Parts: sequence; structure tokens; C-alpha cells
Amino acid sequence: MKTIATFYGFLLLIGSTSCGVIPLNNQFEKAGTLKEGNIELGGNISRYEYMPSLSEDLSPDEPSGFQSLGARIGIGLTDKADLKFRYERQVIAYSGEKSRMNFFSIVPKFAIKEKEFSFLIPFSVYSLKDTYDSKPYTSNTFSIAPQLLYTFTSPKNKSDLTFGFKGEVEFGEETIIPILLFGGSVGAGFSSDLSKWAIRPEIGATFIGGFLDWSYGVGFQYTIPKRKRAH
Repeated sequence: MKTIATFYGFLLLIGSTSCGVIPLNNQFEKAGTLKEGNIELGGNISRYEYMPSLSEDLSPDEPSGFQSLGARIGIGLTDKADLKFRYERQVIAYSGEKSRMNFFSIVPKFAIKEKEFSFLIPFSVYSLKDTYDSKPYTSNTFSIAPQLLYTFTSPKNKSDLTFGFKGEVEFGEETIIPILLFGGSVGAGFSSDLSKWAIRPEIGATFIGGFLDWSYGVGFQYTIPKRKRAH
């Protein structure tokens, strides 16, 4: 990385004391839980766009967004609670250079109303490892992001529509004031049987002060059912 100032122009949202990064907003999820013993495997590809406030313009040297590839594994702890582990690799391009960031998340999920309404509380870290003036550079930003999901499912269980809303607190290793932001998403699921697998396109937006970050992508879910004991 040639200039850390350019990169921080992308990362910092509200000033030199902040640690805000463009957060991962899309979950590629539905409200329903996995049920006890079932395992979920998933993956996604998405694009995030950084939109400055109306009074600001991005310079040609500043990145406008990034691509992200993700993978996820989850297990149903009970019929009303899941635990999922998520990893994403982000590639940020600017001025002919590329920077990479790793995202790790632990996601407990709890059903409020079966198949319709659920609560998630991801605990995450954004980990940047790069070089600056030929020297290694590392930065970590931590986040807690409570979320609500509401899902409408078709009678034949072949399609659904999910609305998500979240609040998120971000804080870094040198944070003076944590960052508070809000986001929302709309996603759909399509399958011959949503209890087995689904393709999930989704769009989302995150708001902080005069800034708007929006995203779009597609995910895939596959559920491995719990093995039944032989009698």
C-alpha cells in the first residue's frame, strides 16, 4: 500500500478519532432457524458502494467501494436457537492498488416467532493486514450489530421475502468514541424447497450521519439435516 492516508479516507467515516469501516450489511438470511442438530453451509458474493455526504465528493484516488466473497457454517443448537460462523474476504481497489481485509463473525440467532421473526447479534472483527512504506501494517476494528429479521414465506415454501434492520457499534484498538450506525436490507429466497436449499439475492443500505453505503449481492444456503438414530 503506497499511502495510508488514501486508505483511511475510505475507512474513516466521521473523523480522525473514529474507527468506522464500511460495515458488512447483508446477511443472506431468513428469519427461520435451522432446528436442533441441522447444519447449514453457505456462501455469497457481494459489492459494497461508499457514498459520501451530499456536501462531499470522492477524489479520483479514493476507492468507491469493494467486492466481498464470503462463507458461512451454522448449526441448530435448539429448535429456536442457531450459532453461525462467518468469514468474508474484501478486496478494496484504489489508484491502481489493492488492499485486502478479513472479516470474522460469530452470529447467535434466536427465534422470536417461528419462521417469521428472529433476533441476531453478530460479534465481529474487521482485520486489515497490509504494508505501509514497505513495513507491515495491521489494524483491527470490532463490532457488535444487533439485528431483527422478518420473513414472509410462500404457502408452498418455494420463495420468501425478508426484511432486516440493524444497529451497529464499531470500536477499534485506539478508539476514543465508538461509532454508532444503522442499516437495513431486503432479500428474497428461491428454491424447490426452502428447508433444504435457497438462492438469496439481497440489497442493503447503511446510514451514518450524512453518509450512505449501499450493497447488493447473492448468497446460497444448503441445509444438512440431522441424522436420525437407527432403532
